[in-house]
Amino acid sequence: MKLRRIETRGRSAGMTLIEVLLGVVIMSMLLGALGVVTVRGSSASRSSMSASELDSEARRLLDAITTELIQAGRLGLAPEPLAPWGSSELAYQRNIGFAANNVVWGSTERIRFEYEPSEIDDGVDNNGNGLADEGVIVWTRDPGLASERNRVLGRWVREYLEGEVPNGVDDNGNGLLDERGLSFEVQGDVLTIRLSLERADAEGRLITRTVQTSVNIRN
Repeated sequence: MKLRRIETRGRSAGMTLIEVLLGVVIMSMLLGALGVVTVRGSSASRSSMSASELDSEARRLLDAITTELIQAGRLGLAPEPLAPWGSSELAYQRNIGFAANNVVWGSTERIRFEYEPSEIDDGVDNNGNGLADEGVIVWTRDPGLASERNRVLGRWVREYLEGEVPNGVDDNGNGLLDERGLSFEVQGDVLTIRLSLERADAEGRLITRTVQTSVNIRN
């Protein structure tokens, strides 16, 4: 009788140990799955935040360019950014007032795409930020003169506008060929500004935002 009771206790203890081990395995699997979901959720949140920040930056930069050009004169634009090529730079003069019923034009100013100082046009990510051949937008007053002043308006500019590649074809269907990430186009008295920004998020994935607007320029 005693032996039978001892044997029963041993079997009961063995079953309990298996159940504990099984519970530990199941719990580990659940915690692992929860960890994966948490990591993915955190990654998605960071990606969404990066996209929102880039969208805000693109709109801020477009507004800054528009503010510069809204008082520009049509005849002072150089080069004249006509389709199908447009231009990645634009020199202009702004209306700064009137004298004897005539428009007074200010100094020559310029906005253009330039390669990031730490990048060169070679298709390689020279500065290790996940982008290749990205550019900046530079504003210049009195270009080429001793009084020349330069200021960077914004960074993260794509080398080419979203959807465009340098192949002599209108890849993105906007009527221009091989346009840069900053692109100007004039039709009559309407100036269209297009801009694509791109950067890598926390996971190394590229995020792109493209914005555009049109302004009526003065004769």
